[in-house]
Amino acid sequence: MRIADFPKMGRGKQVRFVSEGIGSKGNSDTPELQQASLRDRYPLFFDLLQVLVADCEACAHKSAGWAPILRETLRVIDHMERVCDLKRARELVDGHMLIEKGASPGPRLGKVLEVIHDRILAGEIDTRQDAISAAMDLLADGAKGNEDRPR
Repeated sequence: MRIADFPKMGRGKQVRFVSEGIGSKGNSDTPELQQASLRDRYPLFFDLLQVLVADCEACAHKSAGWAPILRETLRVIDHMERVCDLKRARELVDGHMLIEKGASPGPRLGKVLEVIHDRILAGEIDTRQDAISAAMDLLADGAKGNEDRPR
């Protein structure tokens, strides 16, 4: 993901981008980080924003380059404070829960979980039951699609 694409990303991807940084693992498991400021929790993202602002100010476009990203970042931060973070999404539903409900382990399950986690982060899914139902529906739709495919 590129920072320039940030305003065009879906809300779930934006939350994941801010939460995990670029190429780093989300690490909001510790109580200290859960209580920390946004700057402390997401240092890589905010360092990247500072570099972006400095770069745009140094070029001919000035704020035209960074203003939309900064505006969208503020919206995402507000959204994250309401919805929580990726840890909450993973707590609502994980692969073990879906396997207990009859899902088959494998790459398809991982892809479905990623979609469901993005929908949780986007605020579309609020409860564990809704998350499990949506995941099982996606898995069922995928299974039907595979049955219809000629072999």
